[in-house]
Amino acid sequence: MQRSPRKGPVRALAHNQWGLALLFGVVALLLGPPLMMMVLIGAKFQFLQDPGVLDQAQIARNLMDGKGWFVTSLIRPLSMGIRAEISNHPDLYNPPGYVLYLAALYKSFGATDRGTVFGAAALWVLNIWLTFVAGLRWFDRRVAILATVFMALNVAGLVSVVQGYSVWLSTLFVMLLSLIAFGSREPVEQPSIVADSSPAPLTEPAGPRRLRPRIDAVSAGPTTGPEPVAVMEPTARPLPAWAAGAVGALLSLAFLAQYQILPAAIVLLAWLARRESVLGGSPLFLGLGFAAPVLPWMVRNTLVVCQASNEG
Repeated sequence: MQRSPRKGPVRALAHNQWGLALLFGVVALLLGPPLMMMVLIGAKFQFLQDPGVLDQAQIARNLMDGKGWFVTSLIRPLSMGIRAEISNHPDLYNPPGYVLYLAALYKSFGATDRGTVFGAAALWVLNIWLTFVAGLRWFDRRVAILATVFMALNVAGLVSVVQGYSVWLSTLFVMLLSLIAFGSREPVEQPSIVADSSPAPLTEPAGPRRLRPRIDAVSAGPTTGPEPVAVMEPTARPLPAWAAGAVGALLSLAFLAQYQILPAAIVLLAWLARRESVLGGSPLFLGLGFAAPVLPWMVRNTLVVCQASNEG
Protein backbone atom coordinates (compact mmCIF):
# COMPACT_ATOMS: atom_id res chain seq x y z
CA MET A 1 0.00 0.00 0.00
CA GLN A 2 1.47 3.32 -1.05
CA ARG A 3 1.63 6.01 1.60
CA SER A 4 0.41 9.51 0.81
CA PRO A 5 3.09 12.17 0.74
CA ARG A 6 3.63 13.85 4.09
CA LYS A 7 2.14 17.33 4.34
CA GLY A 8 4.35 20.24 5.32
CA PRO A 9 3.60 22.31 8.41
CA VAL A 10 2.18 25.27 6.46
CA ARG A 11 -0.08 23.07 4.34
CA ALA A 12 -1.26 21.12 7.38
CA LEU A 13 -2.07 24.37 9.14
CA ALA A 14 -4.07 25.56 6.12
CA HIS A 15 -6.32 22.49 6.42
CA ASN A 16 -6.84 23.07 10.11
CA GLN A 17 -9.67 25.50 10.86
CA TRP A 18 -8.48 26.24 14.37
CA GLY A 19 -4.95 26.68 13.14
CA LEU A 20 -6.09 29.28 10.61
CA ALA A 21 -8.10 31.11 13.27
CA LEU A 22 -5.10 31.11 15.60
CA LEU A 23 -2.81 32.37 12.85
CA PHE A 24 -5.25 35.12 11.90
CA GLY A 25 -5.61 36.16 15.56
CA VAL A 26 -1.87 36.37 16.13
CA VAL A 27 -1.33 38.39 12.94
CA ALA A 28 -4.23 40.72 13.80
CA LEU A 29 -2.92 41.24 17.33
CA LEU A 30 0.67 41.92 16.24
CA LEU A 31 0.02 44.01 13.13
CA GLY A 32 -3.43 45.48 13.74
CA PRO A 33 -2.61 48.06 16.47
CA PRO A 34 0.55 49.42 14.74
CA LEU A 35 -1.24 49.76 11.39
CA MET A 36 -4.20 51.38 13.11
CA MET A 37 -1.92 53.94 14.74
CA MET A 38 -0.10 54.72 11.48
CA VAL A 39 -3.39 55.39 9.70
CA LEU A 40 -4.76 57.46 12.58
CA ILE A 41 -1.64 59.63 12.91
CA GLY A 42 -1.40 60.11 9.16
CA ALA A 43 -5.03 61.20 8.96
CA LYS A 44 -5.50 63.25 12.15
CA PHE A 45 -2.16 64.60 13.35
CA GLN A 46 -0.83 67.98 12.24
CA PHE A 47 1.32 69.31 15.09
CA LEU A 48 1.52 69.24 18.90
CA GLN A 49 -1.05 71.51 20.51
CA ASP A 50 -1.17 70.67 24.22
CA PRO A 51 0.98 73.14 26.28
CA GLY A 52 2.00 70.45 28.76
CA VAL A 53 3.28 68.13 26.03
CA LEU A 54 5.08 71.04 24.35
CA ASP A 55 6.82 71.87 27.63
CA GLN A 56 7.87 68.26 28.17
CA ALA A 57 9.20 68.10 24.62
CA GLN A 58 11.18 71.30 25.21
CA ILE A 59 12.76 69.91 28.40
CA ALA A 60 13.61 66.69 26.55
CA ARG A 61 15.32 68.63 23.74
CA ASN A 62 17.31 70.68 26.26
CA LEU A 63 18.37 67.50 27.99
CA MET A 64 19.36 65.87 24.70
CA ASP A 65 21.33 68.93 23.55
CA GLY A 66 23.15 69.27 26.87
CA LYS A 67 21.63 72.67 27.69
CA GLY A 68 20.74 71.65 31.23
CA TRP A 69 19.32 68.97 33.49
CA PHE A 70 15.53 69.44 33.40
CA VAL A 71 15.49 73.12 32.48
CA THR A 72 12.77 74.95 30.61
CA SER A 73 11.83 78.38 29.27
CA LEU A 74 8.33 78.19 30.70
CA ILE A 75 7.98 79.71 34.18
CA ARG A 76 5.12 78.51 36.33
CA PRO A 77 3.92 79.92 39.67
CA LEU A 78 5.42 76.91 41.44
CA SER A 79 8.97 77.92 40.49
CA MET A 80 8.54 81.67 39.95
CA GLY A 81 9.89 82.50 43.40
CA ILE A 82 12.92 80.24 42.98
CA ARG A 83 14.49 81.80 39.90
CA ALA A 84 12.99 84.46 37.68
CA GLU A 85 15.32 83.81 34.73
CA ILE A 86 13.75 82.48 31.56
CA SER A 87 16.86 80.70 30.25
CA ASN A 88 17.86 77.51 32.04
CA HIS A 89 14.92 77.79 34.38
CA PRO A 90 14.71 74.68 36.63
CA ASP A 91 11.55 72.67 36.08
CA LEU A 92 9.71 71.56 39.22
CA TYR A 93 6.37 70.81 37.62
CA ASN A 94 6.75 67.95 35.13
CA PRO A 95 7.47 64.38 36.21
CA PRO A 96 10.77 63.09 34.84
CA GLY A 97 9.70 59.75 33.38
CA TYR A 98 8.12 60.89 30.14
CA VAL A 99 10.79 63.58 29.64
CA LEU A 100 13.55 60.97 29.81
CA TYR A 101 11.61 58.75 27.41
CA LEU A 102 11.26 61.61 24.92
CA ALA A 103 14.94 62.53 25.28
CA ALA A 104 15.97 58.96 24.41
CA LEU A 105 13.49 59.00 21.52
CA TYR A 106 14.84 62.29 20.17
CA LYS A 107 18.41 61.06 20.49
CA SER A 108 17.62 58.04 18.35
CA PHE A 109 15.12 59.39 15.78
CA GLY A 110 15.32 63.17 15.94
CA ALA A 111 13.31 65.80 17.80
CA THR A 112 10.10 66.32 15.82
CA ASP A 113 6.44 66.68 16.70
CA ARG A 114 5.52 63.62 14.69
CA GLY A 115 8.26 61.63 16.42
CA THR A 116 6.73 62.57 19.78
CA VAL A 117 3.34 61.25 18.71
CA PHE A 118 4.84 58.06 17.31
CA GLY A 119 6.57 57.57 20.66
CA ALA A 120 3.20 57.80 22.42
CA ALA A 121 1.74 55.43 19.80
CA ALA A 122 4.46 52.84 20.52
CA LEU A 123 3.52 52.92 24.22
CA TRP A 124 -0.14 52.53 23.27
CA VAL A 125 0.62 49.45 21.15
CA LEU A 126 2.55 47.85 24.02
CA ASN A 127 -0.39 48.45 26.34
CA ILE A 128 -2.77 46.85 23.83
CA TRP A 129 -0.60 43.72 23.71
CA LEU A 130 -0.29 43.59 27.51
CA THR A 131 -4.07 43.93 27.83
CA PHE A 132 -4.50 40.77 25.77
CA VAL A 133 -1.83 38.96 27.82
CA ALA A 134 -3.48 40.00 31.10
CA GLY A 135 -6.93 38.92 29.96
CA LEU A 136 -5.60 35.58 28.74
CA ARG A 137 -3.66 35.00 31.97
CA TRP A 138 -6.36 36.00 34.44
CA PHE A 139 -9.51 34.89 32.58
CA ASP A 140 -9.82 33.22 29.18
CA ARG A 141 -9.45 33.86 25.46
CA ARG A 142 -12.88 35.47 25.02
CA VAL A 143 -12.32 37.97 27.83
CA ALA A 144 -8.84 38.76 26.47
CA ILE A 145 -10.20 39.48 22.98
CA LEU A 146 -13.09 41.59 24.30
CA ALA A 147 -10.84 43.65 26.59
CA THR A 148 -8.31 44.22 23.80
CA VAL A 149 -11.00 45.39 21.37
CA PHE A 150 -12.48 47.79 23.93
CA MET A 151 -9.01 49.11 24.76
CA ALA A 152 -8.11 49.64 21.11
CA LEU A 153 -11.38 51.38 20.20
CA ASN A 154 -11.48 53.72 23.20
CA VAL A 155 -11.90 57.19 21.71
CA ALA A 156 -10.34 59.04 24.64
CA GLY A 157 -7.31 56.78 24.45
CA LEU A 158 -6.88 57.38 20.73
CA VAL A 159 -7.14 61.15 21.21
CA SER A 160 -4.49 61.01 23.96
CA VAL A 161 -2.13 59.24 21.56
CA VAL A 162 -2.60 61.86 18.83
CA GLN A 163 -1.95 64.58 21.42
CA GLY A 164 1.23 62.83 22.62
CA TYR A 165 0.17 62.52 26.27
CA SER A 166 2.32 60.76 28.87
CA VAL A 167 -0.52 58.63 30.23
CA TRP A 168 0.51 55.57 28.23
CA LEU A 169 3.95 55.38 29.84
CA SER A 170 2.37 55.35 33.28
CA THR A 171 -0.20 52.80 32.10
CA LEU A 172 2.58 50.57 30.79
CA PHE A 173 4.26 50.44 34.20
CA VAL A 174 0.92 49.74 35.89
CA MET A 175 0.21 46.88 33.48
CA LEU A 176 3.63 45.33 34.11
CA LEU A 177 3.36 45.52 37.90
CA SER A 178 -0.17 44.07 37.74
CA LEU A 179 1.04 41.08 35.75
CA ILE A 180 3.77 40.49 38.34
CA ALA A 181 1.73 41.14 41.50
CA PHE A 182 -1.45 39.37 40.40
CA GLY A 183 -0.15 36.48 38.37
CA SER A 184 -2.10 33.47 37.25
CA ARG A 185 -3.49 31.21 39.95
CA GLU A 186 -1.49 27.99 40.19
CA PRO A 187 -2.69 24.70 41.68
CA VAL A 188 -1.21 24.29 45.14
CA GLU A 189 -1.65 21.24 47.36
CA GLN A 190 -3.76 22.18 50.38
CA PRO A 191 -5.53 20.06 53.00
CA SER A 192 -9.27 20.00 52.52
CA ILE A 193 -12.14 18.05 54.07
CA VAL A 194 -13.52 15.60 51.54
CA ALA A 195 -16.36 13.32 52.55
CA ASP A 196 -15.84 9.58 52.03
CA SER A 197 -18.40 8.33 49.53
CA SER A 198 -17.77 4.63 50.29
CA PRO A 199 -20.56 2.88 52.25
CA ALA A 200 -19.95 2.71 55.99
CA PRO A 201 -19.61 -0.74 57.49
CA LEU A 202 -22.52 -2.11 59.45
CA THR A 203 -22.32 -1.49 63.20
CA GLU A 204 -24.41 -4.55 63.89
CA PRO A 205 -24.12 -8.06 62.54
CA ALA A 206 -26.98 -9.34 60.44
CA GLY A 207 -29.62 -11.16 62.47
CA PRO A 208 -31.95 -10.36 65.37
CA ARG A 209 -31.61 -6.87 66.77
CA ARG A 210 -29.66 -6.71 70.05
CA LEU A 211 -29.67 -3.62 72.24
CA ARG A 212 -26.21 -3.97 73.84
CA PRO A 213 -23.98 -3.87 70.72
CA ARG A 214 -25.94 -0.88 69.43
CA ILE A 215 -25.28 1.05 72.65
CA ASP A 216 -21.58 0.16 72.45
CA ALA A 217 -21.40 1.37 68.87
CA VAL A 218 -22.99 4.69 69.73
CA SER A 219 -20.76 5.25 72.77
CA ALA A 220 -17.64 4.39 70.81
CA GLY A 221 -18.44 7.07 68.24
CA PRO A 222 -18.64 6.77 64.49
CA THR A 223 -16.26 4.30 62.96
CA THR A 224 -15.87 6.26 59.74
CA GLY A 225 -16.18 9.89 58.71
CA PRO A 226 -14.63 12.57 56.56
CA GLU A 227 -10.89 12.83 56.90
CA PRO A 228 -8.51 15.58 55.71
CA VAL A 229 -7.40 14.78 52.19
CA ALA A 230 -4.77 16.71 50.20
CA VAL A 231 -6.32 18.13 47.05
CA MET A 232 -5.05 20.50 44.38
CA GLU A 233 -6.80 23.86 44.59
CA PRO A 234 -5.99 26.99 42.54
CA THR A 235 -4.42 29.70 44.66
CA ALA A 236 -1.93 32.53 44.23
CA ARG A 237 1.62 31.97 45.41
CA PRO A 238 3.23 34.75 47.48
CA LEU A 239 5.70 36.89 45.57
CA PRO A 240 9.44 36.32 46.11
CA ALA A 241 11.55 39.20 47.37
CA TRP A 242 12.80 40.24 43.92
CA ALA A 243 9.26 40.34 42.51
CA ALA A 244 8.03 42.46 45.44
CA GLY A 245 10.89 44.88 44.80
CA ALA A 246 10.05 44.97 41.09
CA VAL A 247 6.39 45.76 41.86
CA GLY A 248 7.45 48.64 44.12
CA ALA A 249 9.89 49.98 41.52
CA LEU A 250 7.30 49.81 38.71
CA LEU A 251 4.75 51.61 40.87
CA SER A 252 7.32 54.30 41.58
CA LEU A 253 8.12 54.65 37.87
CA ALA A 254 4.41 54.97 37.10
CA PHE A 255 4.24 57.83 39.61
CA LEU A 256 7.31 59.47 38.07
CA ALA A 257 5.62 59.28 34.68
CA GLN A 258 2.37 60.85 35.89
CA TYR A 259 1.99 62.53 39.27
CA GLN A 260 -1.80 62.20 39.21
CA ILE A 261 -1.67 58.52 40.16
CA LEU A 262 -0.15 59.29 43.58
CA PRO A 263 -3.39 58.66 45.56
CA ALA A 264 -3.92 55.33 43.80
CA ALA A 265 -0.25 54.44 44.34
CA ILE A 266 -0.54 55.08 48.10
CA VAL A 267 -3.70 52.98 48.36
CA LEU A 268 -2.13 50.14 46.35
CA LEU A 269 1.06 50.20 48.44
CA ALA A 270 -0.92 50.03 51.68
CA TRP A 271 -3.11 47.24 50.36
CA LEU A 272 -0.18 45.17 49.08
CA ALA A 273 1.73 45.62 52.35
CA ARG A 274 -1.19 44.05 54.26
CA ARG A 275 -1.74 41.15 51.87
CA GLU A 276 0.46 38.30 53.04
CA SER A 277 -1.04 36.04 50.36
CA VAL A 278 0.46 38.35 47.71
CA LEU A 279 3.73 39.54 49.25
CA GLY A 280 4.43 36.80 51.75
CA GLY A 281 7.23 38.18 53.92
CA SER A 282 8.47 40.80 51.47
CA PRO A 283 6.75 44.14 52.32
CA LEU A 284 10.19 45.62 53.06
CA PHE A 285 11.36 44.89 49.51
CA LEU A 286 8.17 46.48 48.18
CA GLY A 287 8.99 49.70 50.04
CA LEU A 288 12.63 49.65 49.00
CA GLY A 289 11.67 49.10 45.38
CA PHE A 290 9.31 52.07 45.50
CA ALA A 291 11.87 54.34 47.18
CA ALA A 292 14.77 53.53 44.84
CA PRO A 293 13.54 55.48 41.76
CA VAL A 294 11.66 58.27 43.53
CA LEU A 295 14.26 59.30 46.12
CA PRO A 296 16.83 60.70 43.62
CA TRP A 297 14.15 62.90 42.07
CA MET A 298 13.04 64.17 45.48
CA VAL A 299 16.66 64.93 46.39
CA ARG A 300 17.15 66.84 43.12
CA ASN A 301 14.08 69.01 43.71
CA THR A 302 15.16 69.67 47.31
CA LEU A 303 18.63 70.74 46.21
CA VAL A 304 17.19 73.09 43.56
CA VAL A 305 14.96 74.79 46.12
CA CYS A 306 17.73 75.03 48.75
CA GLN A 307 20.21 76.42 46.23
CA ALA A 308 17.74 79.09 45.14
CA SER A 309 17.04 79.97 48.77
CA ASN A 310 20.75 80.38 49.49
CA GLU A 311 21.22 82.58 46.42
CA GLY A 312 18.28 84.73 47.46
